[in-house]
Amino acid sequence: MQVHVDVLEAPRSRFSETGSIEDLEYSQTFQDLVETISDKVAAQSLVLAPGSVVPGDTPSRASIGQSVKRFWQVWQSLPYQPGPGLVAGAVVGAMVGGWVGAAVGITIGGAIDAVVFVYSFTERYMQTAVGVLSSASIHSNTVGSYDPNCKQGPSGFGPSRFVSAGVPISYTVEFENDPDKALAAAYRIQISDQLDASLDWKTCRITAIRIADTDIPVPANSGALTTAVHTVVSLKDLNDPAFPDCAPQPTAVRIHVACEFDEATGLMEWTFEGRDPVTGELIDFLPPDVSEDDHRTPWNDAVAPQGGGWVTYSVQPRGDVPTGTVIRNAASITFDANEPIVTDTVALTVDSGAPASCLGALPASVSETFTVRWWAEDDEGGSGIANHDIYVSKDGGPYERWLVRTTETSAQFLGEMNSTYRFYSVARDSVGNAEATPESQEAHTTVGIPTFVTTLPDGLQMVSVPLAPRDPDPAALGFQAGCWARWNPHTQQYVHYSSDPEHYTWFTPAETAIGKGYWGRFGQDARVTAAGVAADDGAEYVLSIDPGPNGGWVQIGCPRATAVPWVTHGTGALRVRGGGQELALAEAAAAGWCEDYAWGYAPGAGYQLVRDASVHPAPGIDSLSPWQGYWMEFHRPCELVFPTVADAAAATRNREPARRARDGWTVLLKATAATGAVSQAVVGKAEHTRQAAAPPPFVEYVRLTIVGEEEPLGMDLREAGAGSSWALDVATDLSDTEITLSWPDLSALPLNNRPVLTDTLSGETRYMRTSDSYAFISSTGGECRRFRLEMAPLGAYTAALAGVTAAQTTGGQIDVRV
Repeated sequence: MQVHVDVLEAPRSRFSETGSIEDLEYSQTFQDLVETISDKVAAQSLVLAPGSVVPGDTPSRASIGQSVKRFWQVWQSLPYQPGPGLVAGAVVGAMVGGWVGAAVGITIGGAIDAVVFVYSFTERYMQTAVGVLSSASIHSNTVGSYDPNCKQGPSGFGPSRFVSAGVPISYTVEFENDPDKALAAAYRIQISDQLDASLDWKTCRITAIRIADTDIPVPANSGALTTAVHTVVSLKDLNDPAFPDCAPQPTAVRIHVACEFDEATGLMEWTFEGRDPVTGELIDFLPPDVSEDDHRTPWNDAVAPQGGGWVTYSVQPRGDVPTGTVIRNAASITFDANEPIVTDTVALTVDSGAPASCLGALPASVSETFTVRWWAEDDEGGSGIANHDIYVSKDGGPYERWLVRTTETSAQFLGEMNSTYRFYSVARDSVGNAEATPESQEAHTTVGIPTFVTTLPDGLQMVSVPLAPRDPDPAALGFQAGCWARWNPHTQQYVHYSSDPEHYTWFTPAETAIGKGYWGRFGQDARVTAAGVAADDGAEYVLSIDPGPNGGWVQIGCPRATAVPWVTHGTGALRVRGGGQELALAEAAAAGWCEDYAWGYAPGAGYQLVRDASVHPAPGIDSLSPWQGYWMEFHRPCELVFPTVADAAAATRNREPARRARDGWTVLLKATAATGAVSQAVVGKAEHTRQAAAPPPFVEYVRLTIVGEEEPLGMDLREAGAGSSWALDVATDLSDTEITLSWPDLSALPLNNRPVLTDTLSGETRYMRTSDSYAFISSTGGECRRFRLEMAPLGAYTAALAGVTAAQTTGGQIDVRV
């Protein structure tokens, strides 16, 4: 039976890259090649038989495809190279059109649709030929082998897939003759892999090979390999008339394996070929990898894993590759003469540097249980810190690992009294790079009760203790004449040490004494010594605040042995916790929880405003000093959170003072008693209104306040357009004592402001530009006297000078007389 439609004169045609047919002149080289192939195939057994081809039929496509595949095996075995100008595709067209047609008595043409042959000439001729034996569009369901391809590398760490530069990278290339897309077995598999230039090609080693369910032995330390193994695979007989619907048969095959690696170029090439164990002829060896039996057939169709395999090899990154280098690698896999299939690219990021860690400094002395802290940084662009090993040495002995691969950054250590401990850390990043052991210990301490020493000035002052004292009795500090007291917010009264049966003024419990404030009187340059345990510098310190049922003033203290900056917002700010929330101090003040300022007290200076200098420029101080107490006003129970020492130091470095408004000014007023008691108040103008309530006085006091709408103020800064008149109260509990109200510096006051102070009791006035103070004697039993400070109108308090003369003296000076 013959089928003849649209005869294609293949020997006189070729296919261009676009699929069009172009004229091709015969050449001697072409004729020689065609004749040679014809002679070779004459001895081949043909798959096709007359009458076996049915247009559009799947078995027909399969038969034609397998026949051309057999032809192609012959073609590849020839030593000939195409001559100049010869298009390889023309040879395919000639052989398929001529040899197949002549063999079966038919001519292949457009009536047989979707018969497609795509063969790669890349290996031998460095160009691609596409032969389409019909005018129909190209399809991919022809007979042949098909590879789904897969290349795998280490999963690495994180989305960037970090790997260590010090560990070989293991790559695996997997291949499978896909049963969903291929009908025939494969006779040759080629893998090509150009390794990335960031890899050390000299370290490339083959580690494992598996193909057609057979493991290929790999000698140790092999960079290249040539071997062969005998095995039996299940193949379907291509000569079976029922192909591909026939049972797979056990078939003996010798698989030749060759791997070549060029250390100069980094190119790795693998070749797997099936050979007849007897004749050495090239034969199929890798069937379609059917994994499930078709229940509709009487035989077992499953042959998996005979239809696939893989190769594994390792290679190490170069030693000079920096962290962050991305190593990209992909392989190409070629089944038989099909187009190479490029695998997905495996992209890995190198982490070549080790992290660096350090331990937080420890106090010279600590209690039996103390906190050790550490932290680390990976090299820039690295995989990040994974864990730490923490080592400890006791009393100069050998270091032992205390914590193994811990992900924490602090831990409690239990030591023994009078023993010295030294610590160091070894950090490890997420790909296993570990830092070197340090040459010396990073932190050390001795277990014992530490002793703190400070010197306090002479006089009455607010104090605090930055430790949990071993002795709960404050008398151990050496205050004078029983003058020690603490404010009780619930009663709005002081509790004095001399009448304190419940020990409210004592350091009990000791651990809660840190951060509290007290009044005390000390002698000149009093040396205060206290033994106890300080708060952990590496942790926040939390002070519980109970301002009483209606809110009010609370005495607090500096909880550290170093100054704590008064920062109300941002990094290192004091924070307030309450009701499940935690707010920066400025936010808490805006929410009505507390005020964002405090008052300190210094002997000889009186109350001093503690404020955030980055917020407003009012006169005052901007940090809490060790051993000093302070007043702070709270409106609800809460917790005051002090930052770590490190965060506080960072806040100090980053803080910038606020700028004074262009029209702003402040005047500091002082009330001083002959006994030395002092009080201060600040009035002025600012961009925004700022007021600070005045805290309670203590014994033998003088108290200068500004009359406010709701409570006495210690500071009243008004907006520029507001009034410039203030009512001041000077109160004291001292009898018959001279009280002096002074204004030591008016330099910040603009010249167009003419301040006048009036004693509302006596009616006396002072023009403050030409005087610096006003004094009065307090009444017996003390008193509260009111003053008025206002700006005089233009022209007031001026003097007219008459009879002014000026003459030069004999010494060359000018003598002016009024």
